[in-house]
Amino acid sequence: MTLAIPADLLTAIGLIMDAVGIILLFWFAPEKYPDPQSTVSFAIEGDSRERWKQNQRRRTFVSRGSVIIIVVGFGLQLVAVVFF
Repeated sequence: MTLAIPADLLTAIGLIMDAVGIILLFWFAPEKYPDPQSTVSFAIEGDSRERWKQNQRRRTFVSRGSVIIIVVGFGLQLVAVVFF
């Protein structure tokens, strides 16, 4: 007994994964500057620099995951077009 998935369903799932990945990438893209201290001429006090570094690590992790989601979504669409 084989599981037959219609090509339209694979295409729709791939498209949804692409949309979700792009939205995540826009929301969680790493910031442009590597360090907020590099853009100001005064010292940043408190724990804001450490919080920024933690947020930047989280943003980098989520953005890499979103790129993987986008690639898998396009892969599903490719499989649906080529093999079905």
